[in-house]
Amino acid sequence: MGKRTRSTLYWNGSMSKSLTSNAMIAKAQGMFAKRLNAQMYKELSNRKSIGDIASYLKKETYFGDVLEGINEQAIHRGQLEALVRQNPYDKMKRLLRYVDSDQYKFYRIIVSNYEASLILFKIRSLGKSEDNDLHMTYISIDPSLASFNYSDLYQIKDYDSLLNLLKNTRYYDCLLALQTKQDEDLNFTEIEQQLNQTIMNDLRKTIEKDYKGKVKEEILRRLDIQNELIHVTRLYRLKKYFKPTREEIEKLITVKPVILSAETWQKWMELEDADEIYEDLKKSAYRKYMKEEPFFYIEHHVQGIMYRMAQKEIRTCPISEVVYYQYMTFLNIEVENIILVIEGVRYGHDANKIETKIIQ
Repeated sequence: MGKRTRSTLYWNGSMSKSLTSNAMIAKAQGMFAKRLNAQMYKELSNRKSIGDIASYLKKETYFGDVLEGINEQAIHRGQLEALVRQNPYDKMKRLLRYVDSDQYKFYRIIVSNYEASLILFKIRSLGKSEDNDLHMTYISIDPSLASFNYSDLYQIKDYDSLLNLLKNTRYYDCLLALQTKQDEDLNFTEIEQQLNQTIMNDLRKTIEKDYKGKVKEEILRRLDIQNELIHVTRLYRLKKYFKPTREEIEKLITVKPVILSAETWQKWMELEDADEIYEDLKKSAYRKYMKEEPFFYIEHHVQGIMYRMAQKEIRTCPISEVVYYQYMTFLNIEVENIILVIEGVRYGHDANKIETKIIQ
């Protein structure tokens, strides 16, 4: 056998990563092809009970994987929602077999997002009856990937105990900084923002360290686009419901313009009428990802942009990390669609009304 030079090793390594990336993209696209379509959502919206929804998902969709073995007619709403939420994690975990170990940290974003949602659920439910439903939101994650013991959240009764549980995690510092005095209300909007920003900052550090060149540039661009869209929602809600001062806005709106211009953001920060934000959004470069439909609520339209952008890039992007990230985005929105249907059927809403709320 000939001598293996450094250049040969480099070439072999690069070729290996290329093959791995192509395999991940192909696998993600294959799973994406099994997504729910308009007819499936129509069928779900016309179900008459939680059991009927569970039965349809189990027998007619790819959610049969996570619903295998359940008794559809005996399942509780919370149990069904937890199993549906399990699906994105299972799908993203399946893709990890195609990941090179030296870049594994990037792909743990699915766990970070789930942990942030659990923490927010707990904070919002402190001292309220909804706290009893927290255990229903748990999904099964490998303990080696978790930052803390999720089941311990169920026993938490106050903010101090929550901080103690999260002391050795990435979430501790931002939650400590947002702790209030005993007689003051927590600012949920700022807590959510700071938790998401913590995750985004950690992910950005990982990308800066582990990637380079065009791949690094393209991954960071997707993060910046998502961050920009999150801030569109945040600014709209601030303007619509809270009437904040300019100082309060500048504290909560820390966005790097990507698709929208800096001038647009400056204009929006001065607006008094929040609805102008939506009208401008429809005229922006994001318009190609928006549907012609009446205004519903801002989250619906912004998530619609993310959903359609994700679909396009899953099909066309040659960068496996971007495909992975966008597939995760797509799956999370698909899950929220199903949760929306479950809630609509549970409360007896008209099927057509439920369908109009589904992001497609």
